[in-house]
This record gives sequence, structure tokens and C-alpha cells, in this order.
Amino acid sequence: MAAFLWLASLLPPPHTPPLSHRGAARPHASRGGVPACLAGRDAHQDAQAAQELMRSPRATQGVEAFAGTAWQVLFEMDEGGVAMFTVELMEDLRCRFSDKDEYGEWKAEKDWLVFEKPRGLFEETLYLTAQLQLGDAEQRKHKLVRGVAHIAESADGSDPDDPNREVKLKRLGTFGAIEYDDR
Repeated sequence: MAAFLWLASLLPPPHTPPLSHRGAARPHASRGGVPACLAGRDAHQDAQAAQELMRSPRATQGVEAFAGTAWQVLFEMDEGGVAMFTVELMEDLRCRFSDKDEYGEWKAEKDWLVFEKPRGLFEETLYLTAQLQLGDAEQRKHKLVRGVAHIAESADGSDPDDPNREVKLKRLGTFGAIEYDDR
């Protein structure tokens, strides 16, 4: 539906002929049977634009680029060890994981994604950040690259449940992901 709305926003506004003083519509001005609003447009250019739109059916930045997608993640810890899981980024900015029953949250800005994985490692919440890399003509699947995983620690040793505590991020490792497509 979002792709349809985006496509519709690219269309010129509908031509509504003004009414004459008696309420009857004036006829469309046309050249050679082509409505005036389409006169001068090249059919070949229109076809190329439509093909390009079909090749790239979704946004490439912001929330629209990530909403409704799923990713297969490979997380490599700096201290050794790996973990694999799938994350689904839902339209309501929540995310769910293949290995946990708890939901996290996610945000996107430009081509960057941040998501939280509650109780992701040793009962600590993981914060994962990565950049979107678009798939090419041969490999249509998008990837998440330059991924870094962190946990939040109290900067001053205060109570971890205190909402006003000062926190610092501690790097745990790196990750990469490929878009999951179950088709």
C-alpha cells in the first residue's frame, strides 16, 4: 500500500476543467487526441520511468526503507563467539526476534538503523546499529553493513533501574545482516 501511495504522489494532479458561468465543463484542449496535460511527454521516457520504479519498489532511507522487513543477523563478539538470529522490523516501530519472546524497538534515520534487543546477551539489552547497503541488479537483497553492537552501562555506578541515571555504551562486537525473504 505504501508503494502505491508513493507512486500516486508522483502523478500530476488530476485535470479538472473549470466550469463556465452556466455550470457546463469546458472541453479539454488537446493535440492530436492527446490531453493537454500529457502533451509533449515522451512515451519512451514514461516507460523507462515506470520500469525504474518497478525495480526499486520501496524507499531507500528512513523508516519507510526498513518498516515491514526482516533480517538474518550474524553477530560476532569481540571476545569471541557468534550468535545468529532473525529480526523482524514491524510497521509500529517494534521488532521481534527469532530467539526471544520479548519485543524491542527500532528507529531509522537516513540509511542508518538502530534496534534494541532486550535480554540479548547475559540478560543485558543489546543496541545494534548498522547502515543499509542496497542490493544491485544481480543480488536484489539489501544488506546491513558496518554493524556495531553495544550494551548500556551506568556511567556513575548508580542503580540500573533509575531512569535518570547517566549511561555509557560499551562495544560488544560487530554484525552484518542480509534481508530475509521467505519467498
